[in-house]
Amino acid sequence: MTSTSFFRRFRDATLGRLSGAFRWFRRSVWASRAFSADLNKKLVASFASRRIPSWQQFKYLRTVLMKAERRVLQVSLGVLTLSLLTIVLRLWVVHVVPVPTVGGDYVEAVVGSPSLINPIFVSGNDVDADLVRLIYAGLVAALPDGRIVPDLAESFEVSDNGKEYSFRLKDRLVWHDGEPLTADDVLFTVSLIQNEDYKSPLYSAFRGVKAERIDERTVRFALSQPQSAFLSALTTGILPTHLWQDVPPAGALLAEYNLKPVGAGPYRFKSLSRDKLGTIRVYTLERFARAATPALLDRIVFRFYPDAESASAAVVAKVADGSAFAPVEFRGRLAGRPDLARYNLRLPQYTAVFFNPRNQPLFKDDAVRRALLAAAPRERILRDVLHGDGELVEGPVLPGMPGFDGNLKQAGYDAAAASALLEKAGYVLPTATTSVREKSKTKTITVGSGRNKTTKTVTEGKPVALKFTLTTVDRAENLAVAELLAKAWREVGVGVEIAAVPPSQLSANILRQRDYEALLYGEVLGADLDPYPFWHSSGAGESGFNLALYVSKSADDYLESARGAASSESRANSYVGLAKKILADIPAIFLYRPAYPYYVEKSLRGITVDVVTVPSDRFSGIRDWYKKTRRAWR
Repeated sequence: MTSTSFFRRFRDATLGRLSGAFRWFRRSVWASRAFSADLNKKLVASFASRRIPSWQQFKYLRTVLMKAERRVLQVSLGVLTLSLLTIVLRLWVVHVVPVPTVGGDYVEAVVGSPSLINPIFVSGNDVDADLVRLIYAGLVAALPDGRIVPDLAESFEVSDNGKEYSFRLKDRLVWHDGEPLTADDVLFTVSLIQNEDYKSPLYSAFRGVKAERIDERTVRFALSQPQSAFLSALTTGILPTHLWQDVPPAGALLAEYNLKPVGAGPYRFKSLSRDKLGTIRVYTLERFARAATPALLDRIVFRFYPDAESASAAVVAKVADGSAFAPVEFRGRLAGRPDLARYNLRLPQYTAVFFNPRNQPLFKDDAVRRALLAAAPRERILRDVLHGDGELVEGPVLPGMPGFDGNLKQAGYDAAAASALLEKAGYVLPTATTSVREKSKTKTITVGSGRNKTTKTVTEGKPVALKFTLTTVDRAENLAVAELLAKAWREVGVGVEIAAVPPSQLSANILRQRDYEALLYGEVLGADLDPYPFWHSSGAGESGFNLALYVSKSADDYLESARGAASSESRANSYVGLAKKILADIPAIFLYRPAYPYYVEKSLRGITVDVVTVPSDRFSGIRDWYKKTRRAWR
């Protein structure tokens, strides 16, 4: 045997043994590892009380999981988190909404100054009426949509015959000074109104009404006959007996409580400041949390100015947050402030030309009145003077009133028809160069005798010129309307002169004495929407408001029937008859119903008012006004 073959055999034997040993070692090691892993699992399971890992065990995930497994877990957790956030956000957006909450102030610029903040005296001063609306509360309140709802009252009932009203007060009502408010305060307030020594403007609304206390929280009113407007009269604020019972009628107008009142409304008096002349310039009210229906705004501040120009300037300069009833000439300034919202307020008001036949006999002629109506450019007035801030009016019954009929209309503008009416009535232009029509009085005489006997018409006396004076208040809007009317009437041969009267002299010197021939003026019907004072013959005297001196038995019957109506339907029927009668007689030319812009900061929300019966009605929804919000579940 050679050495080479020996070494080959030795090598092969050695390598075979080493290979076998390696395979044995590998099987032993892997078996040991598998045993160890299985043992670890069994040990962990033996100490775990449940199959789901505890929070303490989760911290070993990074050690246990491989790199790829950790990445999968991280992505899965990210997707899960994002999904949960999306679900929560959607729930938040859909079910959690902003709702009004308490807070914020409102500052309003107002023309005028308060003098008598008392619900039984308030009448001609709009500033007083504004403050009364906020400080005092009545048994019922009028909402912005015109509905009458309980205020201090919890509930009320009206008898079937409309003659008895029963009210149940809310529990635990208190005055601003913390004293309890009871049925006795209601009866006390009514007794002051019915006392002629107090000379309350509300006297006629409560005349003949019997008020009775049933218990501490119940009061009953008995009427001699139904009054459709009585419920509106009960919006009158109640006075506190404990403060006013010792004030005599002679001193009622001078009482300190007329400027520092104590009421039960949503706001109470906080402070006032005067200028060097003693005129009140700032008046501050604060929220009364214990009101029957609390408001949301913390404070309302009134800043008083001598004229509309100053009030508008204060809003433009951001000294005030808002202003109402700005005249046409100042609206452009306010509209130029982009953070102001505009709300149009419509009063139950119409502007008309009232004819006074007592001072100007021309207006007794039906043809003259009809011709003036046909020549009145009403649409042009609405467009050129009011710039669309209003609507045409077709009679004394306004849209929204019982009995309003949109089919009842005055004659439209027609200058040719106006001229034809005047020509037919005998009003002619005597010469080609004459601009004012004249009418001559004529009579028929007999000339000659026998066979030569004939008749002929001759002129008697001096011809009557067709001309008159149109009186109006000395304000830019009124004068612009008067000029348009005068221009149109002159074009059909009617001579017109315009007399502008200062506002301070209009009531005492012009209206009361009926010192005008034709009057361009606006009438506001008031909260009860009753045209009776303006068109009943009883108002034709100096103390009344019948500016056309209109006397008609039929119209009086309609007005009296409407006042005593037990139902809204019968009242509406009466007003339809009234409107037809007045449109047929033409005692006045109805022009337009103005819309008054109310400019306030856009940050003040919750304002829904549209139609107002008096200027203070803009605060009818004051409890819903707000500036602050919070999040709440829907």
